[in-house]
Amino acid sequence: MSWTSLRGDSNPEFTSPSLQLVSAYSLESFAQLMRAGVALGGRNLKTMSRWARQHLSHLTDSEIAALYSYLHSMP
Repeated sequence: MSWTSLRGDSNPEFTSPSLQLVSAYSLESFAQLMRAGVALGGRNLKTMSRWARQHLSHLTDSEIAALYSYLHSMP
């Protein structure tokens, strides 16, 4: 993944999405994605849901807001 462009990456085992998709999210919907793996439109993302619940659900509101702001500041 290129951290300066936020483009996703792909290998034989996994494809990561472009982080540019964050621009479509409000802070509230981004928090829902980070904590429960629920995407816009209420779509349950199987892999993200598992990761969110196991690894990201403990992020504080401030940490999620900081991540959201950082991703929105990237070109």
